[in-house]
Parts: sequence; C-alpha cells; structure tokens
Amino acid sequence: MADAIDYFSDPLDPSRSIQLNNRMWKGDTFKHLDLLREADDDLNHRRIGSLRKSLRRIKALLPAQYYGALVRRIVYSMLYHVSFEPIRFSIKLSDAFVRANSYIGPKNEAYQSAQHTEELRHIVGLARRVYQDYYGNDLMFSHFQIRYINSTNSQRVREITKYGAFSDFHLDQLMGFTSIIYLCAVGRDNGCFSYIDGTSRMKRSHLLRALHQVVTFDMALPLPEQTSHLPLELRGGMGYGNFMDDEKVERLSNARVDFVGNVGDGIMFNGFDTLHRGGKPTTGERTAVFIATGGHFRMRAKKYTSQLLALLWL
Repeated sequence: MADAIDYFSDPLDPSRSIQLNNRMWKGDTFKHLDLLREADDDLNHRRIGSLRKSLRRIKALLPAQYYGALVRRIVYSMLYHVSFEPIRFSIKLSDAFVRANSYIGPKNEAYQSAQHTEELRHIVGLARRVYQDYYGNDLMFSHFQIRYINSTNSQRVREITKYGAFSDFHLDQLMGFTSIIYLCAVGRDNGCFSYIDGTSRMKRSHLLRALHQVVTFDMALPLPEQTSHLPLELRGGMGYGNFMDDEKVERLSNARVDFVGNVGDGIMFNGFDTLHRGGKPTTGERTAVFIATGGHFRMRAKKYTSQLLALLWL
C-alpha cells in the first residue's frame, strides 16, 4: 500500500498525480502545466507578491466571476488541511438503542435525529479528544443523525457504478470530522463506508484542489462529460474516482479499504483529506449513526482568516 501512495509524488506531473487525469480524453494534452507549477511554487513558498502575478494567468483559465471563489478556496485548502488516517472503534449498543434508531417507512433514503445519544458518550468523548489533538482546543459540539438507505435507490447505485470500481470516491468540499457507527451488519454490497488508505498524506496541490472545486461546486460541473469544453487541467473534480485514469485506479486498488462490520462497529475520518466513498447499497439496506464533531470558535476564526487572506490576495 505504501508504494502505491508514495508513487503519487508530484501533483503537477500527470503520470504521478491523482489530480491530473485524461481518462476520458486520451488524445488531449495538458497545455498549462508551466503556469500551474509557477503559481503552485509561489504558493508553497508563500511568495505573496509573485503569487499575485502568477495567479493572474491561472485566473484567465476561468470565467471572471469565479476569480474570488478560486482564491478563497486556495486559502481554505491551506488552512484546513490535516493529515490523519481513519480510526476504527467498536461500542456495545443496547437493543433498545438500535430499535429506537431504526427507520421504518416507505423511503429508500431517510435521515432522522438520533435518540438516546447518551449511549454514545464514550465515543463522543473520544472523537472530541482526537479532534482537539489535530485541530486545537476549543469549545466542542456534536451533532447526531441516523441515515438509512437501501438498494432500490437507483440513482445512488448509478453513482457508485457509472465510472467503474472507483466511482464516487471523493474529497469533501469543506473540512469535516465524522464518526460513523453501524446499526446493522454491513458488508461491501449493502453500503459499507470505503476509503483509500494513506491518501491524507498523499502529495496534492492546493491550487489544483481549488480549481477543481470551482469547477465542481461553483460552476456546477461535477461529472467528467460536463467538463470537456474546459482546459484539460480543469477537467477534474472532487469526485476523483470518476476522473481517474484506469492505471491509477489499478495502482490504488490495494490501498482501498472497505469498512465492513456489525452493530456497534465504527470509524472516525476527515473527509476533507481522505479519499472516501459513503455507503450506497447495491443489495439490501444499511442504517448507521453519523456524528459530526467540531469546535465553536477555533474553526470559525480560521474561516474569517481565510476570507481576509483571500481579500488580500485578490
């Protein structure tokens, strides 16, 4: 697994980058890599004066209304990046807790508030300690939600099959620290959480992340076939697995972890930096508790800092 992750050592070398791909456009070539390398180097070495100049040429690759979003997303990526791998755990849950948090209804996908969350206090405490180890001391909060999904949701099934084995593997748009606890037996086919081990420490470009976030979220072009009119460097998105070249998928396949488990088995992860895919069953159904952990003040301060820096860089 380490060899596979270490192979992706240069985010601006198309052959060794998970961010630059031309799987769908074999005949096309990357034409703006020198511009990206110059701006990326200025960014990594905090040469702000030079960065303003080099970013002007990068901005020219985008419609003018997205310039501000690009700079804000660059700063956000730099401030919120944290490298740690998912953490597994297991907790004994009472039958009463499982029954109270089961979904009984007609929907093939449903979300509801969790009940009797006092049973989760030890996991909540663990999640908060891990969070503070990586993000600093803060006044903490935890949000609880039950999520149910079954395989009759054809749209969700297409999302994880349309582009091959790595379909829908992605990075989250915003920083998030999430814990998932299964409330039923979960295997690979009925909606287990999956991730690519080691990707939080894989070398990636903040600039490319920001460009691809602009394309995915601000321009609302999340799928490969929607991006064919853009420069090849911009034909990427947070749904990495939908864009990734077949040989890269094969290289990373041994690093894929399917988190299968039983009632009470859980995992904590940072979706902003760990390449992952949520549970979407192809057979059967899955119910799980999702716990979002965060801080009230420290992250808010980072958000304001990122907005201020973005204004200065503009």
